[in-house]
Amino acid sequence: MNFPRSHQDPIPPDLTLTRKNEDGSTTLQTVETALTYKYLGVVFDPKLRWSAHYQKVIASSTWWSFQVARLSKISGGMPPHRIRQLYNTVAVPAFPYAADVWYTGIQDSPNSKKRTGSVAITKKLIPVQRRAARLVTDSLSTTAGDVLDAHTNLLPVDLLYHKILQRAAVRLASLPPTHPLHGPVRKAARRHVKRHRSPLHNLFFITGVDPTQIETVAPTRRRPNYAPSFSTHIKGNKEKALVEANRIHRLAPTSVHCDGSGYEGGVGASAVLFINGVEKASLRYHLGPITKHTVYEAEIVGLTLGLHLLTSTSRQLHSITAIGSDSQATIRALGNQKPHPAHYLLDHVHTAAEKLHVKQDRIARADDRRAAIRRGNPWTDRTRRVIDLQIHWTPSHVDFGPNERADELAKIAATGDSSPAPSLPVYLRHKPLPVSIPAIRQAYLSVLQTRWKRRWKKSPRYPAIHAIDKSLPSKKFLKLVASLDRRRSATIAQLRTGHSPLNQHLFRIHRSESPSCPHCQGITPETVRHSGSTVSSLQNPTANIS
Repeated sequence: MNFPRSHQDPIPPDLTLTRKNEDGSTTLQTVETALTYKYLGVVFDPKLRWSAHYQKVIASSTWWSFQVARLSKISGGMPPHRIRQLYNTVAVPAFPYAADVWYTGIQDSPNSKKRTGSVAITKKLIPVQRRAARLVTDSLSTTAGDVLDAHTNLLPVDLLYHKILQRAAVRLASLPPTHPLHGPVRKAARRHVKRHRSPLHNLFFITGVDPTQIETVAPTRRRPNYAPSFSTHIKGNKEKALVEANRIHRLAPTSVHCDGSGYEGGVGASAVLFINGVEKASLRYHLGPITKHTVYEAEIVGLTLGLHLLTSTSRQLHSITAIGSDSQATIRALGNQKPHPAHYLLDHVHTAAEKLHVKQDRIARADDRRAAIRRGNPWTDRTRRVIDLQIHWTPSHVDFGPNERADELAKIAATGDSSPAPSLPVYLRHKPLPVSIPAIRQAYLSVLQTRWKRRWKKSPRYPAIHAIDKSLPSKKFLKLVASLDRRRSATIAQLRTGHSPLNQHLFRIHRSESPSCPHCQGITPETVRHSGSTVSSLQNPTANIS
């Protein structure tokens, strides 16, 4: 790659290499100057206009759409929902590759009707997605793209790219301080400069992601063979789990039951301490709105609240000390030491469990510890195997009293009512938890869905389709035809869109001499409604139109 240093400099000439041979002659070899250069899958040109890369994107998307078409034949092809799944999982990841580098979104100018940004590439990709949507529905080639997108529940191209850009922005925002991009990401997100904007500036301006609010995903946590200081137990079904929960609640002198809840737009966590079956203490914590946090996070916070209740007690814990949670995902995640969203909360659980063992070790061996300190000998507290700490799955909504009590308190916490800060774990006292990565992704997807529905209502084809299906854009059509073969599902799609091989439509596209119904002696136009009500040969397909 030998690009000029500035836009004013000419393109460097070809490079000529000379080599002297043993006989005294000279061999000349010319290395031609490349006008484009592919680096890590992205095609660069001297002016960074991305035109060469656009051609690669269009070629890649077209190629993949034709590969999907091979599996979508009317006879023997894959069902519509599988074709859609194949397109989303194989074709879509291919052409938006590195979109956070070259795609700048589409912005409407306030002083002009002209739009700015990646308008050209978006317009060229719309026919590609329209072709894929046609493969899903087997509609006629005259069917409008927005109708096909609504029936197949495929985000329009520009909104699809916005979704991809937001995922990239959140991924960059979650980098730890040790990562080389941590500083540049926060600097680019702080201000949208007027000149010499980098891809990072464009990325965070388009998506609106604030890196200072996103949770950090560290590359390393504990060692891979780390052994938790507790055991986990999940029974095979609810009935067995309920029997085990009642047994443990009777057997364990001390137990804690935790829960997390999403209620009235908020997320809350709770924990209740039981000693000999009697409630002694409880804690609640409000995480925030459901657009920033998940119930999965609340379940983990509930475990830390429960461990904090156990650590706060001054009594020595004997026999089994049980913690109940109704989230299997949370219990299984406790054994996963790989980096993933919300893992910092799991780390708090492990740390709190180790502190509980340390405190119980000091209570159990207080005399030995004081004697060792008087002798001047070193003393190391144990962080595991001091008490039999167990975490059990307790199914929810099965009339198990302790779990129902925890659920009641979690809903109170979700409305914004937290326990006093001094009674909470230290990491919950001073500032709110960082925004959850899955929650912010889901919230942004909801925003894109709202924009899509608003755009769909402005379509000239909206009134006719809305009279048939008021839920579009949605997955309703795909669920409707899931049990049908491709021939019947294609018939239903064509009748719903109005672009079907009936005379009225064929006459409009100059494929029929008359729009009239051949069974009615040329009196009535052959429309979808007319065919469904009078022609017996079409009664079965139209029975499932809506």
